[in-house]
Amino acid sequence: MSASYRSLLAAVRASYAPEKAAEERRSEIIAHCVYRPLSFYVTPLFLKAGISADGVTLGMFVLAAAMPVLAAWGAAPAWAWVVAIGVVLQVLDCVDGNIARVTRRFSKVGNMLDGLCTLLFWALFFFSAGILAQRAGGGWVAQHGREIGLGLAALLLAQRELEDTFDHALGERVRTEPTLPAEVGFDLRQQAKAAEQVLAFGGLALTGVLGRLEWFLGGLAIYQASVFGLWLPRYVRAVWRRRG
Repeated sequence: MSASYRSLLAAVRASYAPEKAAEERRSEIIAHCVYRPLSFYVTPLFLKAGISADGVTLGMFVLAAAMPVLAAWGAAPAWAWVVAIGVVLQVLDCVDGNIARVTRRFSKVGNMLDGLCTLLFWALFFFSAGILAQRAGGGWVAQHGREIGLGLAALLLAQRELEDTFDHALGERVRTEPTLPAEVGFDLRQQAKAAEQVLAFGGLALTGVLGRLEWFLGGLAIYQASVFGLWLPRYVRAVWRRRG
């Protein structure tokens, strides 16, 4: 390990303020315990190469776009490629933040690209899951895997577009925010992202190993349709309330 690498590694770790660590521990426990520590060791390589935070984000777009390609034509087991890309993208999502803090270069465009990349990733993840299920074969769900995956991606994008349009016009973001009673001492919203990643990557890997990828696609369809179904009445009520 070279002296320059050690120096950059120390700078990256120092840039991760205790406040940021506490926030991430509360809201994104997997990122805090897994992705962030891994990103510390990767970030100096990007800094030495002179790659900016926005450059990392643009590279993430390319990786996300590669998922359905590898799902359709990658060497078996193709599901492993999708899981690997998903994990790598979560690490890189931490890397671009590390770079921004170390170099002190923050931009609204960078934040926009980061959010857009996350949205694109999940849309393409759904589509890739459909491709994988159809490629593996099985029952009716597998036979229509591509259509189901594409439909789930469209549902996700439609919900986000409706949310963004309402927010832009009326300054309010309508979301479904499940909570537990205060006496439980746990806010479900805080760990929703971590739970989604465990179920998405872990579920895909497990059903891939078992050779039942149609189970994963079916569960994904039920989950996403339920999320949209719970959100839509809330959105309609918000529109009706603000109609005047």
